Amino acid sequence: MKVLRRITGKTLFDRERGQVIRETCNIQQIGQWVIRRRQDWNYHINRMEDGKLIKIARDNSACGTRNLGRPKRRWKDSGLNRILS
Repeated sequence: MKVLRRITGKTLFDRERGQVIRETCNIQQIGQWVIRRRQDWNYHINRMEDGKLIKIARDNSACGTRNLGRPKRRWKDSGLNRILS
C-alpha cells in the first residue's frame, strides 16, 4: 500500500482509503489472490502419494503435549525422524 500511495501521490494525511487507491491503480485485492494460490497448493498436495514428507507435515501435527511451563512439542520430538529414515 505504501508504494501505491507513493505512485498516486497520496499520503496518509490525505485520508484516502486503500480501496480507492487500489481502484485508481487497477490493482486487485491481494487476499483473493492468496486464497486462490493456497487452494491450488492444497490441490497439488492432495494428489501426492501418502508417504511424501510435505503431505505428512501438512496433515499431521507434532503428537503429544508437555507439562505446563514446558515448550511445545517439536517435529524432532515426535518421532517423525524415525518414520522418514
